[in-house]
Amino acid sequence: MQQRFSVKYEKDGYYKIQAMHSGKVLEVAGSSKNNGANVQQYTWNNTDNQKWYIKYANEGYYYIVSKCNGLYMDIYTGSNQMEQMYKYIKETVQMHKIQICISKFWNRCF
Repeated sequence: MQQRFSVKYEKDGYYKIQAMHSGKVLEVAGSSKNNGANVQQYTWNNTDNQKWYIKYANEGYYYIVSKCNGLYMDIYTGSNQMEQMYKYIKETVQMHKIQICISKFWNRCF
């Protein structure tokens, strides 16, 4: 359940991404504008560091870009796999597979 998120359109092309297991939303920690900034979960407060632009990459994969800094969500593959923000680098670590699931039946995704 920790990899399931609700994605809700807010306005002006931005989305709120909410973790299903915690009810908290993804945000850029401290509204950082630096490469390597952490992505964390926090209570929704409608700030730019909690708003995301979702941009089609290819074949069911998308880029997730922060409104607060224009950086791309990136999977850091150091000792612990985690999400971070980083400038666009044309690498697959910045591409995220998004599947539509029926909330009542999480095993039915397309």
